[in-house]
Amino acid sequence: METPDGDFFDVDTARTLHKKRGLVIMTHGLEASSASGLSVDMARSFLSRGFDVACVNFRGCGGEPNRLLASYHLGFTEDLTFYLEKLRERGVTEEFPVYISGFSLGANVALKFLGELGVRAKDFNIRGAAVTGAPFDVSRHYLELEKPGVNTLVYTNSLLKSMKSKAKLQYEARGGNVPFDYERVKTATKIATVEDAYVAPLFGFESNFDYYEKSSCGQFLRQIAVPTLVVNARDDPFFNPEVEPEKLEVNPVNYVRTEKGGHLGFLFQRDRGEWEGEEQGSSWMPRELGRFLVHVDRCLFHDSV
Repeated sequence: METPDGDFFDVDTARTLHKKRGLVIMTHGLEASSASGLSVDMARSFLSRGFDVACVNFRGCGGEPNRLLASYHLGFTEDLTFYLEKLRERGVTEEFPVYISGFSLGANVALKFLGELGVRAKDFNIRGAAVTGAPFDVSRHYLELEKPGVNTLVYTNSLLKSMKSKAKLQYEARGGNVPFDYERVKTATKIATVEDAYVAPLFGFESNFDYYEKSSCGQFLRQIAVPTLVVNARDDPFFNPEVEPEKLEVNPVNYVRTEKGGHLGFLFQRDRGEWEGEEQGSSWMPRELGRFLVHVDRCLFHDSV
């Protein structure tokens, strides 16, 4: 997809072989892609339930560097909006109902996007959403990533390596003429430092805290106007356990918090027994997200299949 600002992003699509219910548009996590195991697992579940799937790769995540310095961030909804506008121009959204899904950073983008749209979701024929691992308030979560142990050894170090690599490519390609502090990025041992020195200035935020405050999805939930499922785990090591979404009297957002699951760990947990109509490769969380979207589809279209 060629963007108006001269950049591009990739969208990978797959078509269902079942009775077609609509199109699910997915957004992935930080430094992931449509090729990651989580994306494939979720897509498999949606496909087996009769949905076409389109996974939007954030800029720079589709297998080649993006052209511009700025790529994407926690609240970057512009490309998702642009993609839906193109689908509407082609008549796709008029022909098929649209549903939104995502995980981790992609869940934040999806919920923020739906909140920004509000009742205008109907303009794109968006009927519902189902996401997992939504952070709600990153300003209260970021310290969890800095705790010693598995967080740092497995997750933080891997993300730091990927983010530093992108910053280095941009720095070298432009001969050091970049509007971010590459020296701080190069020596950073914390993701928050990279976000303060690299992400924030590229997108016009005053600091990483300004970035967290303006981008976190929790403040956008009350504007969401379509049935939405959010599933998080109480033992998620990257989230402050005290952070929960605001309770609203009238709210289409259904929030479920499992006791176990870690950060997207339950994506690879399977139920025992046969799964009717479900490919054996799909795991519990994608199954639940897909089941919710089928429920919305049946309620809206009185489908008894």
